[in-house]
Amino acid sequence: MQKYIVTDSSGRTPEGHLLAPGKYVHSTRPSANEPMAGVVANASDTPALAVVETPLPAASAGRLFMLKTWSVAVDSDNPQAYTIVKETSLPPVQPEHKLAFILTVAREIYEETEFTRWVDGWLTGTDRSVDSARNTRRVLERERNSYTALHDIASMAAAAGSEHETMTRAKMLDCLVNVVRAAEAVAGGGSDEVEVNEMCVEALSKVRYFGGSLDLVRLAGNVVGDAATGK
Repeated sequence: MQKYIVTDSSGRTPEGHLLAPGKYVHSTRPSANEPMAGVVANASDTPALAVVETPLPAASAGRLFMLKTWSVAVDSDNPQAYTIVKETSLPPVQPEHKLAFILTVAREIYEETEFTRWVDGWLTGTDRSVDSARNTRRVLERERNSYTALHDIASMAAAAGSEHETMTRAKMLDCLVNVVRAAEAVAGGGSDEVEVNEMCVEALSKVRYFGGSLDLVRLAGNVVGDAATGK
């Protein structure tokens, strides 16, 4: 298994573990005494995916490490792995890469015409206005509120299937509202990179839930560039 993880300039991961090139034998179960297992668990499949998934702001992303891991013991009570850590080239990281990736994933999970048109305008740079982002957010909020109301009606009617469906839809729309809110903050220019990054990290965790079956490696490669896919 080969993974990648972004660290700050000192080699510290987003979770606070100090990473250095070397060879490690460790448990496969993350714990305070086995930080390497947690590092591997939080790593990404390609360099491109690593740079758009990292919780670190672009200005703090200083190094990229490749992790090659093998299982070395077949013992259900004490499963172990062997990991080789090497430093490799960090793809060019720009703050907009993370937001562009989130918008790209959001476009795949919600194919309503007006929304995809707005995403396309943002990604191509033809329309990154505050007004367009705000209008898109408000449309999504109205739809989310409608599904929330339908959920409440289904709950009172004890319609279990409809209740689940409407709540899932409402949660997905709420996720998209958060995505657009991050774009709105960027368009407004009043938020610093750290604040926008925090919004992106929160939005990404939700977008990934609804886009679990998507080819995130391909989407990340499209955003960051084919040269950063590690292939």
